[in-house]
Amino acid sequence: MNRLSDTSNCLNCKHIEICKMESLIDKTSMESIHTTRVNYLRGETLCKEGGFSSCVKYILDGYVKVFVEGPDKKNIIVKIQKGGDFLGMSAVCGDATYFYSASAITDTLVCSIDRDSIVELLVANGDFALELTKWYCESYGKMFKKLKTIGFKNLHGRMADAILYLDREEYKAGNIYKYLSRTDLAELAGMPMESAVRVLSEFSESSIINISGKDIIILDHNLLNKISRGG
Repeated sequence: MNRLSDTSNCLNCKHIEICKMESLIDKTSMESIHTTRVNYLRGETLCKEGGFSSCVKYILDGYVKVFVEGPDKKNIIVKIQKGGDFLGMSAVCGDATYFYSASAITDTLVCSIDRDSIVELLVANGDFALELTKWYCESYGKMFKKLKTIGFKNLHGRMADAILYLDREEYKAGNIYKYLSRTDLAELAGMPMESAVRVLSEFSESSIINISGKDIIILDHNLLNKISRGG
């Protein structure tokens, strides 16, 4: 895979067919905005917590885990982003540092857009501004839900939430479990690795889930949702 895909304006981008922004931006803006597409290999770092953010990264294709780093390499995965999601939006709002780290779960294609270009897009394209606002609000809401899960739920409730989160169609379509380690799953659930393995085993023995290699299949959605709500 080539590290640098290409540098061009949006109108001449060879990846425009998979860009979800294309339908929201007028032709004039697409011609004036110059971006750089970069291929990140699985496991590579896209951004580092506390690092300087001079541009916004738009994920064209692939999966990226966004996490906060704790002591002794104990991380918490806040969310898993996919094609159509952004990284580094804080640069637009004036804070030029990353509040989190992000690394590629799969080989990932990312479009880097400088801050001024994003601001121009927001001013000139109302549809784009509205969609970006919706995305930002949804992302904000998910982080509060994550905080509630980690702060108030027991281990079983946390794992139930993590499994239900990964059961969404956008993750199932990409066979996400193929690329996630059990450590990733533990960090997504906000618990130690040993606890994650134990809870998964209990879920499997209770016929709530079926574990086949790295894959996890939900057998009893009702019970898993009940555990999530009661956790």
